[in-house]
Amino acid sequence: AGVLAMFLIGKALHSRALGVVAGLLYAVAPTVVRFESAPLLEGLFLPLFLFSLERGLAARERLLNGLWAGLLGGAAYLTRPEALELFLVLPAGLVLCRRLPAATLLLLGFLLVGGPYAAWLTREAGTFTVSGKKPVTRFVAAEEGFDRHMERKSERTGLSRPSLGSALLETARTLGEAASWVLLPLAVAGAVLLLRGRPRSGPLILLALLALDLAIRFRLLHLHGYLARRHLLPAVCLILPFAAAGTALLARRWLAPAAGLLITVLLVLSVLPRDQEKIPLKDAGRWISAQHGPGAVVATFGRPRIPYYAEGTDLEIQALAPNLDLSPAEMAALVARLRAEADWIALVPARLPAEGAGRLTDALGGPPGKRLGEGTWAVHVW
Repeated sequence: AGVLAMFLIGKALHSRALGVVAGLLYAVAPTVVRFESAPLLEGLFLPLFLFSLERGLAARERLLNGLWAGLLGGAAYLTRPEALELFLVLPAGLVLCRRLPAATLLLLGFLLVGGPYAAWLTREAGTFTVSGKKPVTRFVAAEEGFDRHMERKSERTGLSRPSLGSALLETARTLGEAASWVLLPLAVAGAVLLLRGRPRSGPLILLALLALDLAIRFRLLHLHGYLARRHLLPAVCLILPFAAAGTALLARRWLAPAAGLLITVLLVLSVLPRDQEKIPLKDAGRWISAQHGPGAVVATFGRPRIPYYAEGTDLEIQALAPNLDLSPAEMAALVARLRAEADWIALVPARLPAEGAGRLTDALGGPPGKRLGEGTWAVHVW
């Protein structure tokens, strides 16, 4: 479904050939492949998001498409709140294209589908809210620092709020990884090509939507210190039509071979295992949660997020002994403290400092009660 939506977006922006390349890029883009094939909401959200965008672009020509854009976008919003970006950009774009009735129908369609849920959330929260996780008022007015909810999350995950510059660099780095880096220069070249043609409204709407998405992601990262490639999937999808146009610009008469080469490279990247080795971290946290219930205190080294998956809190061994470079008596005292203050001790042996790993595991006495996974990310639980 996402491939079809991407094809229609590319066709609306430039031509059928551009739509074909954009759809093929969507089919093999590594980040899209990875998360669309996982049991996550993105598998439903992205096609709805893209079809809403495509109908919004088509509303420049036909009034009724605005209503379809709103209905599809409302369904996308019920799946993930990122879909609200569409309703901050598409109506404005249609108004600038002198399509006020289409913009009105778009907003009406969204309110019919998503309005009741937003109203219910607002009533339950007692403040204007469009997401069960982050009320708009908290998101907009959180510059003074974390509220208590964010402080608890920071304590549980071991993440701290980054500086403005660090958040900017981290957003750019995560976008590069999500777009497999190779798509970014092609997208820049493609944006230049599409903006030189006519009409320019379609590319400008996509660029505005991309800028808004990245600004929101940056804001979230600056607030709570965490941004993953999964969070940038809408941005990657918005980059793909420009990357397809960039391929055409660089290839000219050799569009098919150039696109074929690019798609082959991305396909190879998409089938390479990535982050699968981290599954034992989730398994360890969930096993602890099943044994203990929520709220367990889990001692870890190096912030491996096991306490997060255990729905508990983290006792950082690294804060007590940064390098584990301790004498036998000091190591015994550390282990005694860990056993007194933590319900569980979960270690990733391959990630412990070499000089202290053996001494720590020896001081814990006996084999771990549970071993999960193999290799670099294997987890031992006491």
